[in-house]
Order: sequence, then C-alpha cells, then structure tokens
Amino acid sequence: MNYKKDQIKPYLGFKADLIPLHIWNKQINGDERGKTPRDREWNTADYGQDKPTYLKWIKSGYNIGYRISENELIVDLDPRNYVKGIDSEELIADLFGFFDFEELLWELPVVKTGGGGYHIYCTLPFDVDYRCIRKCVENIPGVDFKKKGGYVVAAGSKHPSGNYYLWENEADKVLAPEALLDLIKRDKFETKDYTSGYGAFTGTQLQELVLDKLDVSNFDSNDVWEPLMMECHHATAGEGIEEFLDWSLGDTNYDGDENKIRNRWESLDDSKDVTRTAASLIHRLKESGEDVSGVRAVLDFGTQPDFSEMDEQDEEDSDLLSKAKKVGEETTSADVFDVDTHGYSDKDGLA
Repeated sequence: MNYKKDQIKPYLGFKADLIPLHIWNKQINGDERGKTPRDREWNTADYGQDKPTYLKWIKSGYNIGYRISENELIVDLDPRNYVKGIDSEELIADLFGFFDFEELLWELPVVKTGGGGYHIYCTLPFDVDYRCIRKCVENIPGVDFKKKGGYVVAAGSKHPSGNYYLWENEADKVLAPEALLDLIKRDKFETKDYTSGYGAFTGTQLQELVLDKLDVSNFDSNDVWEPLMMECHHATAGEGIEEFLDWSLGDTNYDGDENKIRNRWESLDDSKDVTRTAASLIHRLKESGEDVSGVRAVLDFGTQPDFSEMDEQDEEDSDLLSKAKKVGEETTSADVFDVDTHGYSDKDGLA
C-alpha cells in the first residue's frame, strides 16, 4: 500500500471530510497529479465518510485529501516560496502567540508535508465568514490560507517525491487566533457587482475545460496574461488559484514568480472594477479554435456533467492500480484499521 494507515487516526477523531486523490506518482501529459483529486466533481461529491470507503481507497493505492469546511482554516507553509530575509515560519509562530516555530510544532495540530512544508489545522470563529479570508498576504511569503472550496493532501499520503505527509503533532484543531484573523480578513464585498458566471466553475473545471486547452507560451506578456487571470478569477470566485498558478508556472518566463502571481490574484478580491468575466472564456477558447461546449454548459446550467469513471477504467492508471491492488488483495479491513465494535485497537497505533 502507498498510504500509511496509522496516519488516518486523527482524521477519524475529528470526523474529517476526506476525499480520494490520484495515485502518488500519476502523471497527465507530463504533469504530476498525485496531489490532485481523483474526481472532477470532488468539491461537491458525496463520499461515504466511513472505514470501508477509506479502506477501498487505500487498497486501490490512492492518496487521500482533506476537504475543508466553511468553519475551518488550514495555514499552509511552503518553503519553496519563502523569501530570503523574511522568516515566514517565525512570523506565523508569533501570530499564534508562540515564542518560536519549534514551540508551535509541539503544541498545535501540524502535518509535515512531503515537500518539506507544514499544514496547521485551525477552526474559524462562528462569526467569521470564510469568504472574507484572504488566500495569502504579501508580507508573509510562502504561506497560504486555505478555506472552504479547497483541500490539502492528508497525512499518510505520498508526495510525488516519494516522501510522506506525516503528523508532527496529533493535537485537536485550534481556533485561529485574533492576531492572525486581523491580518487575513477583508471587508465583505457584494457579489452582485460581478455578472455573467461569477463562481460558476470549480478549480478542476477551470483546468479541464479551459486551461488545459490553452498554450501558456501564448500568454507570455502581461497584456494577454492579466486579462485571462481576471477571467479565471471571476469564473471561480477566486477559488481557482492553484489551477491557474500551476498553468502559469508551465512557462519558464514565470519561474520564481509564484508569490507575485498569488498576490496579484488575491488583489482582484478587493477590486470591484471587473472588466473581464467568466463569459469571456468562451471568446478566449474560440480564438484558439477549441471546443466551448463544456464552458457553455457550466455557464448555462452551473455544472458540467461528469461522465468520468473510476481510475480502474483509465488506461493510464491501469498498470499502477493493478500493482497496488495486487498488494491490496492480501489486505483485509482488519489489517488496515484493526478495529472491533468499540473502536481502534493498540495493535497498529490507531487507538
């Protein structure tokens, strides 16, 4: 099995909303997808949150993701995007009221990511609307604030590098501190200022129906790149940042610009002077000679029918899945969870 079964225990403890991700080393057109959802409609799909469902995913070799609810916040620190001279980890520790980041790791529920970063699991106060939470702030580079509409890779999953996501500390989720909220909250804005498809697309739909059809090298100047950014932001109500960022970084002209792109995307949330909307994507695809039926369907009906099947029927995954299942066939529910009717035993560290 690829998934480390002992790492699932804390999620079971606080009734997490888990989702299946792709196999850790899956690639599509050369792009790593082991950290991405298996299903197109992952954000709205009703997955069974029970042990048999998790067992099926684990036996099939899938990674597992954590779907964030409206009363949750996950602080995501990525050292790849730290800036020399700014200690983002210490800044976060200070906002949480700790002497240093090491002390924070001892006290808070933290997962160390396979890429060397950290996920801090928090809850939001009942009177804070997740839609008013910024996804990043310019003065703490390399840190994202993930909320409803997003997900993180769960502990126990395998990073494309081969490293695992592992719990640093299995504490209960903590309430996001006021000092942090004061920094990342914005004034609530009226969505009525946006028209024609605002928020109609999920990030996955944006990627599959639009970005995968556009050659990023044709958007190597700000004159064409910025309007597309505005259109994608409008189409996803700002939730498609990861997909747009991955697409942009496919052009070497944007190497090292991840923080800049995140901050420019984030600045659109504060602006009501929107000149490019989701509807503009139809014209964009037509100019490139691409099919626009999927985009039209989303704009007309609010969703794109998902005809995708499980990865067992995906030829690209068949070899990977068969190998994973060969191991899985020898694994029972008791092997993975080792449970009785009263809960988890001590045998595998799940109690």
